This record gives sequence, C-alpha cells and structure tokens, in this order.
Amino acid sequence: MLYGTDDTSTTAISPAMFEEFCLGYTDRIADAVHEYGVFYAHHSCVHIRNLLDLYRQTRMDAVDALYLKAVGDVNMIAEARALLGPKIMVMAALGQMGKSMGMGNRGAVAESIA
Repeated sequence: MLYGTDDTSTTAISPAMFEEFCLGYTDRIADAVHEYGVFYAHHSCVHIRNLLDLYRQTRMDAVDALYLKAVGDVNMIAEARALLGPKIMVMAALGQMGKSMGMGNRGAVAESIA
C-alpha cells in the first residue's frame, strides 16, 4: 500500500477547493499506483467529515487516518463508512479512539470500530 502525504483537512482546504483541485489529482495518483498492483491510501488528518462524500467519488482505496470526535469531526466509524461507500477502507486512528473514549473503555472502542 502506498500512503499519500497529502494530509488533507478542512482546516486547510474547503470541500469546494478539494473538488476543483484535488479530485482529478487524487485519481491520477491512485491510477498510477494501481498500475503496479498496489493500493493507494489517502492521508487525511482530523477534520475531514465534509470531504468524505468527495473521497467517495475518487479511485482511492483507503483513508488514513480517520479521527473521531473529540479530536476529529466524525462521530462514528459507521458515519464515515456511510459517507465513503463500500469501496474505500477506513483506517481509523485507534490510539486517538482510546484516548477520546477513555483508555479503560475497550468496549466503547470495540463498538465504534464494529
């Protein structure tokens, strides 16, 4: 898997800007990587909820790394799954999940992942 270094976040780029400038670029990267039989993981950080429906339109294979609230702006992994669709893998920031849900609350982390 190739991890892109875009570090996309709505703290730095609006959804409209991503749509105009990055949709085609992201597909070109994914296509180039796919030619070698490799998956493409698009790196995103923290505030990406409003980009997920745009990601769904691309040929990326995964989103790395999904941060949930209180650090990020996605409520649950299930919300991200619904916005991304079935073809894009969610690579959740599990360390952040443990911290935001309480390090001792393994059940809440497991439930969110499921």
